[in-house]
Amino acid sequence: VSAAGQVLVSNYQNTTNGFSMQQYGSVGRCIFNTTGDGIDLQTHDTALIAATWRHVATSRVSGMLMYVIEGELVQFEYNSDSVTSTQALGIGRFVNFSSDQFVGYMQNIRIVKGE
Repeated sequence: VSAAGQVLVSNYQNTTNGFSMQQYGSVGRCIFNTTGDGIDLQTHDTALIAATWRHVATSRVSGMLMYVIEGELVQFEYNSDSVTSTQALGIGRFVNFSSDQFVGYMQNIRIVKGE
């Protein structure tokens, strides 16, 4: 994993619109960033390990943003940022940048809005 990170999924548009879910930093921690203004939710002790399948999920319910890895809640915080964006959805990369492309395999990607 590069020091900058690798994007899992993103519709990042600018510093006020969009989101990104990334493997970040040289240790591969998972982060979820809303509105592109910095890291909003980071797994402090849980990294994605090379050559190992992991189930990673992010959910926001009633303003509570949660990060789940392998069915275990690993981090949560209150977050009311809008993740609305007119940018296309990028799988494994930012749509408008060539940096931070994901190297590896992903399977069964699911994005759900609403209940």
